[in-house]
Amino acid sequence: MKANRNKKRLAVSFICGLTIFAVMGAPVAVAEVKLRMLSTWAAGTDDGVDLGAIPFAEKVKELSGGEVTVEFFGPAAVPAFRQFGAIEHRVFDMLFTHTAYHADSVKVGMGLDLAEGSAQVRRECGLTKAVNDAYLAKSNVSYLAQFPTGHGYRLYMAKAINEEGGALEGFRIRGTDFYNPVIHGMKASSVRVSSAETYTAAQRGMIDGAFNGSGALGTLEKLSWDEVMSYAIEPALGEVVYALFVNKDSWSELDDDVQKIIRQAIEETQVERREAGIERDKKGMEQLPAAGVEVAELKGDARKSFESFYYDGIAKNYVLDADPEHGPKIMKALECVRDRSEG
Repeated sequence: MKANRNKKRLAVSFICGLTIFAVMGAPVAVAEVKLRMLSTWAAGTDDGVDLGAIPFAEKVKELSGGEVTVEFFGPAAVPAFRQFGAIEHRVFDMLFTHTAYHADSVKVGMGLDLAEGSAQVRRECGLTKAVNDAYLAKSNVSYLAQFPTGHGYRLYMAKAINEEGGALEGFRIRGTDFYNPVIHGMKASSVRVSSAETYTAAQRGMIDGAFNGSGALGTLEKLSWDEVMSYAIEPALGEVVYALFVNKDSWSELDDDVQKIIRQAIEETQVERREAGIERDKKGMEQLPAAGVEVAELKGDARKSFESFYYDGIAKNYVLDADPEHGPKIMKALECVRDRSEG
C-alpha cells in the first residue's frame, strides 16, 4: 500500500512538472500544419522581409515545436501586383507586403502609414481591427497584422531646398498618387518614374528628388542614393508599415491553439522588428554626412505644410473618400495612435 501511495505521488509530481514546464514557455503540442506565405520581396532584398517576414516564420516554427511551418515564397512565384489575388483565391495562405501593391483593390490600408506608433498602440486604438473590417467587407482576405518599421518616408534631393519662399517650389520630384499631395502642395512638379529608374533619373538630372521608405541605412546600402542625392530632408513623414494578410478560409480552418501560436509569433516579431528599424534608421542618419549627404531640416510654416499635405492628402484620397463606411472609423483610430505617439 505504501509503495502504491509513493507511485501516485510520483505521478502527480510528474504531471505538475509538465504543467510548470508548459507554463514556462515549452512549445505547445498541436497537429502538424503547413502554411504557404507569399512575399512582395525576396529574402535579402528588403528589410521588411529580413526583419519581419522571415523572423515571423521562424518564431511560428519555434513556438509550435516544429509542428506549424510557414513556407516562404518570393515574387518569383507570383509577381508583386498580382499577389493579393493569389491570396484571395487561396493559391497561397498568407501574404507579406505593403498595401500600396493592391491599392486598386482596397485603398484604405494606405492610411496605416499616416501615424507613428507601435503595433501594440495600433491594436489598443482599434486601428488593426478597423482596417481588417474594411478588408473583410471587400475581399476574402483578412488583415492579420501590422508591422511598423520605426521610420517614415524621407525625401532625398539632388539640389539644396529653397531657403526663402516655397521650400520645394520649382523642383521636379519623382511622384506617385501617394506622394503627389505633398509634391503639389509644396509647389513642386511631379515626374512619373519607376522606382527601378529613380537612380538613373536623378543621375541624368531628369528629377531633383524622390521619396523613399527604406530608412536612411537602407537608402545607403540598398539603393546607393548617396551617389546621386546630396540632401536628406527632415522631417520624415508618417511611418512605413508592412502588412501580413491571410486568406479568410485558411485562417478559419486553423485550430484555436494554432491561431494563438501565430498571434504570439506576430506580437513578438512586431516589437523586435520596430526596435531594429529604429536603430537602423538612426545608424543610417549618422552615416549620411560621411557619405556626402547633408541633412536639411524644414522649419516653421514649411515644416507644418509639408506634414499637413501628407496627412490630409492621404487621409482624404486613401481613407475617407475611398471608403465612406469604414474610413471614418479608421481615421478615428489613427487620431488615437497619433495622440498616443505624441504624448
